[in-house]
Amino acid sequence: MKSTKFILNKQKNIQNHFILVGLTERYNESLLLLKNLLSWKPPTYSIANAVKRDKKTTQIDSQLKDLIIEYNQIDFQLYDYVSVLFDEQIEKYPIIRN
Repeated sequence: MKSTKFILNKQKNIQNHFILVGLTERYNESLLLLKNLLSWKPPTYSIANAVKRDKKTTQIDSQLKDLIIEYNQIDFQLYDYVSVLFDEQIEKYPIIRN
């Protein structure tokens, strides 16, 4: 199956060529992990241009949601893979955990 070969190739590429793939929803942890991996000084940053969302943007029709999931299976598989790798890296640096 082409998608299985594709995802395995992407996973191998991530393992061999990246020290970290951060997660947007875990930005603070990603930044702190990067700091530890690269021996950087503690980062200072502020949130700018953050989008405030109202309830309309979080409500998706169930048929549309199913269609999005169907067409993005490779992305979901890759995200799941990266999430596991991220958790494994975080476990090596317990100070990052709250």
